Amino acid sequence: RKLEEVAAHHGGVVPLHGRLFAQWMHFAYPRECVYPHISNTTGGMSQAEWESATGLNSSLSKAEVAAFAETLPAVDDALPCGPGEGDVCMGMWVLEEELVDVARWHAARAAQEWQ
Repeated sequence: RKLEEVAAHHGGVVPLHGRLFAQWMHFAYPRECVYPHISNTTGGMSQAEWESATGLNSSLSKAEVAAFAETLPAVDDALPCGPGEGDVCMGMWVLEEELVDVARWHAARAAQEWQ
């Protein structure tokens, strides 16, 4: 259904180089495709910046990693949504498009309409 929404947003066509298609790919293949955040809404930090901001050490020993892993709840390897949950897993879905080359996209769409 979400891919149909993307197509409806673009007049029946899904641009493969847009944020919405990348977002759909993330929900279809969450381990293989990263979530495409909207431009300028997130920012990275260096190791030193993170340590300064949090006051925590950014590295752990193997023993500390193993101890932390033991505290995590068990997760089965199933899909993130259970059967019948529908759009429940789409909580991060944002219908905001960002195209790689907006001008060319609009020109190509206009040329198709004249044919």
